[in-house]
Amino acid sequence: MIKGIAIAVLATTLIGCASTKSTVSRNHNLSPGNKVSLTIKEPSGNQIPAEQQAFLVNQIMDGLIQNDMLAPSPDSAQYSAIVDINTFRMRSDAARLTVGIMAGCDNINSTVSIEDNSSGARVGSANVAIKECAAWGVADQVIKKYADGVVSFIAGKQRK
Repeated sequence: MIKGIAIAVLATTLIGCASTKSTVSRNHNLSPGNKVSLTIKEPSGNQIPAEQQAFLVNQIMDGLIQNDMLAPSPDSAQYSAIVDINTFRMRSDAARLTVGIMAGCDNINSTVSIEDNSSGARVGSANVAIKECAAWGVADQVIKKYADGVVSFIAGKQRK
């Protein structure tokens, strides 16, 4: 009995919790034929490490390219996708592996807006967030999962 409880506590400590959430406040009607430019705004006072920022931008751009939505230049885009990151906290991979969830959780929270470039009107917006407390894995996996959520909203494939 005690051994079973110890295993359950250890499993909970190692696994932690994981959730990705997208809350759409305004749906949009973009289709794969529409082209968007991408702007990512960092949280004030909290600089995202350059390597993680580059990986994040590349993941979102790759997703938009796969959905045939990334404009070749901002001037040729019909819409602007603006990812305003409110919170970015990423544990180091070493902390994740050595102390697991005791090092806290990874957390990215943002507002994603889509604006019509001809009128300047906001045609869609959503809150996209991820919270990952797992003890295994690397930061790149968390960023990839978050980027997939952003691309899903922009491409109109968000979960309802």
